[in-house]
Amino acid sequence: MIDFTSSGLTHSYSGDKEESNPFRVGKLVTSPSFGMMYINLKTMQVEFEMRGLENIVFENLKIDYSVTSTVKK
Repeated sequence: MIDFTSSGLTHSYSGDKEESNPFRVGKLVTSPSFGMMYINLKTMQVEFEMRGLENIVFENLKIDYSVTSTVKK
């Protein structure tokens, strides 16, 4: 199970410290952002991207569902 969460393009997290989350993969994105998912049903892979203004990629996560649960970054 994946919880892929993005702030929004109109506002984002404005705290001055990292939110504690032992399950987070990657770093906390504090800039306005949006999420993209690319699903490949042939290879059984899903790629998650956190993008910001100007389409800049902040975080990227690929998961291969064709094998036992493996997280690839």
